[in-house]
Amino acid sequence: MKKVFVLLLLLTLGLYGCTFSQSSVSMPKKDDNRFPSQLNGYITDKLSVPLELGYNFSSVFWIDNERIIVVEERFEDQNDTTVPHKKVFIFNRIEKTIQLVFDGILFGNIQVRNIKPSIISLQSNNKFIIIDISNLKIIKEVAFPQELLETDVSPDGTQLVYSTLDGLYISDINNLSSSTLIVKLQHGLGLVSPRWSLNNKIIYNNYSNNKVTINVIDTNLMKYKEYTVVDSDRVVAYWLPDNLGFIVYRTIGQPPDRLDLVKISSDIVTTIQDDGLIKVQDLQGNIILYRLFDSKESTFRMVLQDPQKTQKLIISKGFLGMDCAKISPSGKYIVFIGAVSADDQPELFIVNKR
Repeated sequence: MKKVFVLLLLLTLGLYGCTFSQSSVSMPKKDDNRFPSQLNGYITDKLSVPLELGYNFSSVFWIDNERIIVVEERFEDQNDTTVPHKKVFIFNRIEKTIQLVFDGILFGNIQVRNIKPSIISLQSNNKFIIIDISNLKIIKEVAFPQELLETDVSPDGTQLVYSTLDGLYISDINNLSSSTLIVKLQHGLGLVSPRWSLNNKIIYNNYSNNKVTINVIDTNLMKYKEYTVVDSDRVVAYWLPDNLGFIVYRTIGQPPDRLDLVKISSDIVTTIQDDGLIKVQDLQGNIILYRLFDSKESTFRMVLQDPQKTQKLIISKGFLGMDCAKISPSGKYIVFIGAVSADDQPELFIVNKR
């Protein structure tokens, strides 16, 4: 059972996190006059961010409308084990400056949050770090025990929710040795992808042999609600920004994948998209940003859509690979990692709403 659950966990992380993927179709190398490009009122251009020798772009996050957190990664051999070495930079897209804020070993996907002005947090599967970006100093660095499978830190940075082979636990971030079991695994393969909302609720998946349930637990009342999802290989859920519902992304092995909107108050489930190979990138306000595979051209495109509406807006031309897209706080800009042709190295791109 442990091997099955670990495999399931890795597959789900690939959907939830930022894993750059590229189409296998080869296209001829084009001149640099491909950019800037325009589509439906959006301009896509390259973002000239320096890349450390031997590293690849791993993920990106907005601090504000000018500054971007850029994570670069390479894999190193240490004591007969391959480990991910990450460098975290702040890139100012207006001033074209870059500053190193962290250099070290971080496992899994990175999450970045703005805790308060000039204070950000970095979270990986093995560490939680708080950094004062005004002076580039680390305020706090907490290492997680190795037996933790998936983790998420509460929005205020005080609590940790994590999954193990036994169940789901909550712990004070400053006292990881004292934990509270909030959900015990009683049936199924495992509890996957715990994620905090802004109002002390946690969403997670419970996998069994023949179905997936999306559960929401209120940590104040310790009550939970179950939403059943059937006929799905992998499922991930994303809180809506208003925390009154969530987006469910499911894959059933072959396209089409499916996006559903679930409103907690009414239990109404609405299908948003089910016509292709898709992956959620970001959510902001009433807008969902996702990547859609164009089967006719064998390329990926970036799409914006209001979950309450069926019409989608394609905002980028075809890329052989694109991922890790994030919307700026103003909603005017989108940054992502992409490669246009098979001969291109992945680069950073920015989309600007005219």
